[in-house]
Amino acid sequence: MTPTTSTKNKKRSQEHITKPRKKRTSRAKPPPPPTPVSLPPLPSLSLPPEGLPTMTVKVLPYPITRNECGPTWVANERPMAQIQKGSRITICTDAQSSGIGCLSAITDLRRHWVTFAIVGAQHPCNLRVPIPWAVLDGLESFTHQKHYFDLAKEPPPHRSISKSVRLSNTF
Repeated sequence: MTPTTSTKNKKRSQEHITKPRKKRTSRAKPPPPPTPVSLPPLPSLSLPPEGLPTMTVKVLPYPITRNECGPTWVANERPMAQIQKGSRITICTDAQSSGIGCLSAITDLRRHWVTFAIVGAQHPCNLRVPIPWAVLDGLESFTHQKHYFDLAKEPPPHRSISKSVRLSNTF
């Protein structure tokens, strides 16, 4: 007697159930999760509020470190108004905020950037902003205009400014 199709299917399903399953070979272990990166803390700025206007400057999460002058925080977004010597500021990132500090002297002048020293921190620190976001007083403005092509080209302009046609020839 020939087995019918249903009998064949039953035998196959029984064979499938009764056959011992093969163990899978061990797979390579997945890589460990990335180590969390801790951001350096913003400087603790400690000037009293005094009721004077304070400007918030959003900076990149990592400073540029310079040996003798302390860390330099780089502005990442345009402040509500141009900043200048004497401006009271609070610097912040997405995750942190400092107290209140004051911009004092210009410590570095380049083609596309100006760096201010910040007063009010326990240790020296600085703030670098693109030239169009800052107000330079008489001597600094004259120096920037007169010696523009002699000033350091690096770092390049901020990404929001580098699209300007006028600046494209000056890199």
